[in-house]
Amino acid sequence: MAKKLKPERRREIVANLLACEDCGWNAEDKELIESFPDEKLADLAKAQEGMKALAEKSKGQEAVTNAVKEALGEEAKGLLEHRCTTIPKDSLTLPGPDFIDRVFVDSDSLKDPGMDVW
Repeated sequence: MAKKLKPERRREIVANLLACEDCGWNAEDKELIESFPDEKLADLAKAQEGMKALAEKSKGQEAVTNAVKEALGEEAKGLLEHRCTTIPKDSLTLPGPDFIDRVFVDSDSLKDPGMDVW
């Protein structure tokens, strides 16, 4: 059974939902929101908190992206949007948990005592 919300917590959730610009609620929805059961209100509050966290994370990522673009200067667009058309994608050996096995399994390079790999 869902935990019952205290009246002040219900009022807080309703106020936060109505104040949230990204949530899509407005003052006309107040009665509807207030009629929601506690469980639904609690779920909406959690969803709103998640949206806020994602928005904050996005701001941080945007700041990093802007810093990179600033560092690259006039070349930023060309460098960041470049798509290679000369090397086929399937000819690349991409890293993964089995990278060493895939790359060196058929190679003598690790078996050669004269080769210092590490």
